[in-house]
Amino acid sequence: MLNGVSATAGLRGTIIMRAALVCIVLLLACACVHAETLHHESHYYGEMTASQVPTPSSSDASGRFFCKLDRVFKTLQCVYQHSVDDAINVRLFIGSPLEPGTSIHEFSGVESVVEHTETVTLQASAGFTLEEIEQAILDERAGLEVVSLALPDGAIRGQFDRVTRLAPTPPTPPVPGLETAGGTASGSSDAVALRVSLLVLLCALGALVL
Repeated sequence: MLNGVSATAGLRGTIIMRAALVCIVLLLACACVHAETLHHESHYYGEMTASQVPTPSSSDASGRFFCKLDRVFKTLQCVYQHSVDDAINVRLFIGSPLEPGTSIHEFSGVESVVEHTETVTLQASAGFTLEEIEQAILDERAGLEVVSLALPDGAIRGQFDRVTRLAPTPPTPPVPGLETAGGTASGSSDAVALRVSLLVLLCALGALVL
């Protein structure tokens, strides 16, 4: 009888140890994947105000954006919104805050107040190689600019400012409804929560199987 109890206890101990090992392996795998994702992604935030180049803009409009650069797939995803009523163009430019810059991509969404999300596949443009464009973004020598009918040289613009994975939430949104742009941040948190839930589920399944 004692032998049977000992055997059962030993079997349970073995199962628990194997389940723990499975959990550890899964945790390490998840951490590696997450670290690799963070390694090849860069996140940027910017607020658009009256452009100062080539001449000071008279626009009282504003806007903001949150962009994610993926250095593996060479893409740039941007969520942006502005309040320029007569906007005709929203463009990605390469340049410093004190120079006009060079437009390398024109976004399709130009309507004011509406939140736009667009993913750009980076490629050589306007005399810049793909590598030069990527490096300019990494060095924060890039930004978004809104051009209007009244101000064809640029109504408002904002420079890339590198931030953490979670998008910041300014206390006063510059445009009505802009609070939703912070969804990029909560989306990252939701993704982490989903990973944790899946990991717990896999651990439970591993314990049952073993």
